[in-house]
Amino acid sequence: FDANQVTDMDGNVLSRKLRFRPSLYSHRDDFLFVDFERNREVVLQDFNLFGRLNVPAGEYDFDRVRAEIATGQQRPVRLVLSVQDGGFFGGDRLEKFVEVQWRQSAYFFLGLSFTENIVDLPSGSYTSHLASLRSDVAFNSQWSLGTFIQYDNTADVVRVNSRLRYVPEAGRELLLVLNHGLSVDPSNRLSTTQNDLNLKVSYTFRY
Repeated sequence: FDANQVTDMDGNVLSRKLRFRPSLYSHRDDFLFVDFERNREVVLQDFNLFGRLNVPAGEYDFDRVRAEIATGQQRPVRLVLSVQDGGFFGGDRLEKFVEVQWRQSAYFFLGLSFTENIVDLPSGSYTSHLASLRSDVAFNSQWSLGTFIQYDNTADVVRVNSRLRYVPEAGRELLLVLNHGLSVDPSNRLSTTQNDLNLKVSYTFRY
């Protein structure tokens, strides 16, 4: 059981969450848990969700329930499944999440995840999708390459982050980082919106 509360400088409650989480763990670190949440949110100004749904200022009390099951991280193939449902700022939100991880060896890792949010508010409904791919390749003890690719249908963008890392010895590091952004038009064509290439060098002097 845990509780969290945020107040303003006068002691007025802005946000409060009470959570009860019974859990089961196996000796191989597989687990299952269920979250029961009671939320209170005080919205001082109207705001938009996904740039589409309006949430008026006011006080909101809602309950949410989440269940998650996952296999242990030491397994070559790991699976995570999660679903959460309940109230959400005067409406409802259903969130579904799935992730598959494959650790082929100490030199290669691949992970795929997908999140879907179905939000239904008095101001309208919207379904968001977030998909990501992550890979880590260790060529040897000095060279490694990490890549993260993410697609968000809310903004219709694809983001790519790739990091080539070279560590010749402790305290010395060279990092080449590529950030690439792509927008997706209604005809599913891609156009570049961002392209950054950065070189970072770190050297630790000891005396």
